[in-house]
Amino acid sequence: MYVQGRFASTPAAQEVRQLVKEGIIDAMSVMFGDAQSEYRNGVRHITKAELLAVDLVTVPANQNTLILSAKSAHHRSRAALELELMQLELDMLELGVA
Repeated sequence: MYVQGRFASTPAAQEVRQLVKEGIIDAMSVMFGDAQSEYRNGVRHITKAELLAVDLVTVPANQNTLILSAKSAHHRSRAALELELMQLELDMLELGVA
């Protein structure tokens, strides 16, 4: 699963962003509801689920939920953000995770 997000401009969110950039917070916790899954080659694949939450954590329940990168904040127009959100929602629908 690939997750892309952005941090709010509040001081608390910027503090968390800095902890992610420094590698102090380096994992996520993902919560699903009504998950449907299948096993392929001994590995469980979630094929459809309701995504309830994605949280940044230091100790994940699943050791494979690592944060791969954290970019510096850059300003984009509201229209660009809305377009990106619509594309993400379409991607989630295709994956059956909406």
